[in-house]
Amino acid sequence: MQERFNRVLWICIPVLLVGTIIFGAIQKGKIRSYGMSGYYFGQDVKVTLYEKDEKKADRALSKVKEIFETYQTLARTDQNQLESLYMINTSTESNIKLSKKMSDFLNYGRTWEKKSEGKIHLQLNDLIETWEPHFQDGSLPTKDELDIVQIPSVDSIDIDNQTLYKSGEAFLNTSQYEIGYTLKEIASHLKNQGITKYVIQVGSDTMVGEHYNEDGYKVALASSMDGEVERILSLTNRAMITKGDYQEQVVLEDGKTYGTIMDHITKYPSEKVRSVTVISKDPLLADTLSSILYQMDVEEGRTYLKAYDNVEAIWTTVEGDVVTTSKIDDWTMKEEE
Repeated sequence: MQERFNRVLWICIPVLLVGTIIFGAIQKGKIRSYGMSGYYFGQDVKVTLYEKDEKKADRALSKVKEIFETYQTLARTDQNQLESLYMINTSTESNIKLSKKMSDFLNYGRTWEKKSEGKIHLQLNDLIETWEPHFQDGSLPTKDELDIVQIPSVDSIDIDNQTLYKSGEAFLNTSQYEIGYTLKEIASHLKNQGITKYVIQVGSDTMVGEHYNEDGYKVALASSMDGEVERILSLTNRAMITKGDYQEQVVLEDGKTYGTIMDHITKYPSEKVRSVTVISKDPLLADTLSSILYQMDVEEGRTYLKAYDNVEAIWTTVEGDVVTTSKIDDWTMKEEE
């Protein structure tokens, strides 16, 4: 269930990242590509490193795989792992000892819960699980179903000295930022290993480093309406995270199209925009902001972004119009290119 829902939640974006298209040849005899693929957070993952030293690249890829596996396990809400959100959510203990990784992982969300006025919300797993079968069969939840869903306040849990304190049941879910968190850990590892040239794709989300021959990586975005390529961006040292994928939006029995990013107040999917793509040097910030901006209309989002330097965004409105911040045009490849 967790894999199915995460696949829906994180790929549901009308401005869809179709893929990373690399043009040009790798410098002959100097740099080679090394890659791995997998399936994490319910999505296909592809990692490509550009490096001269094969052993160095292989060691780095092994660690990248380990990082994906670690945070996928921590984030799981549907299986009993040694340490996972499932373990916390099903525990009857009020005090739960956490590893340093889990403590940091949850404390990040705790910080943003108050900073975003609840738009980042750790306690939505009960609501997510209530909606998930309806996204599968096309029905709508009844009022009674939603009335019994509990959404505890942000103060119902606390984390101190690697111990989680909870009052009552916990409904923890980190899907609003877990991919960005993982990508940031991977970027830090690659930097420490001296590897700067790479492309990492997680479903529709992408992080790129320096280009291997001084160009930019060509990253395609598809239309929210028909899936056709809408624009190609030239990016280096950026992460691009999108919420609201046209492939995963669902038409339910009332005839309306729904995404799967939840509004904790209405207990319905947010309906402010069809999608939002955030581009930033920081993959975790991009993921966090995309979750927040998806729950705002375009003008609210523009105002909110003024507090953040070097962050750009692309919105698809409910009506299907595409709105961008200023640098997007600079990064958009012209047709003759």
